[in-house]
Amino acid sequence: MRLRQESNDAGVQFLFTELATAHTFLDIADVTESAETRDRNLRNAYEAYSAAMRYSPGVALTVEQAADLGQKIRDLKARLAGAGYDAAF
Repeated sequence: MRLRQESNDAGVQFLFTELATAHTFLDIADVTESAETRDRNLRNAYEAYSAAMRYSPGVALTVEQAADLGQKIRDLKARLAGAGYDAAF
């Protein structure tokens, strides 16, 4: 039972870390003057978002975590859409 809880806790941390990382990539894309750097960071942000979405169904969240994660996903989807990425999962 303890191992299952520790595994779930690691999964929760992974989801939040992936979403935070995606926002960081978008922040970099927003301020760079290099088109190559911008494109690379947009792709990386989308990949981090995709990974979080892929693994989220396997993680048990508390009500508070689910609400926080949902808001972070909505914010990220809006930023990705603003950058021209369709984040419809």
